[in-house]
Amino acid sequence: MRRILRMKQVIEISGVSRSTIHRLRKNNEFVRQVNLGPRSVGYFEDELCKWLEERAVVSQKN
Repeated sequence: MRRILRMKQVIEISGVSRSTIHRLRKNNEFVRQVNLGPRSVGYFEDELCKWLEERAVVSQKN
């Protein structure tokens, strides 16, 4: 089963601020969110880890 992370966990794991996450999402540069309810969203942990790994590879190339 895939684990879903809430925003607080995403911020802690990624080291990215809430406002940066919202900006990245707006530009389609962040993992997709999963609607959990009318006012509740989460993010798949495996997609977040993959996103972080991809960004690490890009940073190493620069």
